[in-house]
Amino acid sequence: MTCRPCRVTYQSTRYAIDGAGTVTIVAAGDKVIQFVADSTLAKAVRHEAARQRRNRNARERHQAMLDLGLARVRGGLGGVYYE
Repeated sequence: MTCRPCRVTYQSTRYAIDGAGTVTIVAAGDKVIQFVADSTLAKAVRHEAARQRRNRNARERHQAMLDLGLARVRGGLGGVYYE
């Protein structure tokens, strides 16, 4: 499994994910406190990071389309932009 190194807040706790997918708890000063031993918690943190990444990318893509003067079509065509 490969993950992008990132930091994510999940249930009011700050976590860091390294390139190998290892999840650690991070303090306010960006110091690693401890590794997350619970695999279900680590999986949930990685899932939250992926969700936030998808949302950010979708927002940026939508804003780029609006800047080009395109508008999203409502209806069954989902995700298609037209002038």
